[in-house]
Amino acid sequence: MWQNKFMKGIVAIILLSLASTAFALPNCPSDPNQRYDNCFGSFFFSDGDEYVGEFKDDMKHGQGAYIYAKGDKYVGEFKDDRINGQGTYTFADGEKYVGEFKDEKYHGQRTEEDPSELHSHHDL
Repeated sequence: MWQNKFMKGIVAIILLSLASTAFALPNCPSDPNQRYDNCFGSFFFSDGDEYVGEFKDDMKHGQGAYIYAKGDKYVGEFKDDRINGQGTYTFADGEKYVGEFKDEKYHGQRTEEDPSELHSHHDL
């Protein structure tokens, strides 16, 4: 039982540290035509996609969430405007990929969760 409380405490500390990192950055400009550099904000794309997270040098960089108009969602790390690092990609049908990404591709250790028990093995 104490292990369960310990793990919950660890998760809470990690979430708080991620939140404090994001809140330590200034807000991005409200005008999307201005430069997004070392800031936290939202950007809406013309195709209906949305990114909420950290920016550096006008690129998605750091922790963030990308919500696709088609219903997919990625929450995790970005580097140089690409999905890179640890994250969770949730497909519109509920299937999830949790693990490492490199240059927007599955990479390294991961787990896959499929609510229907039928793995369709989506590609990004």
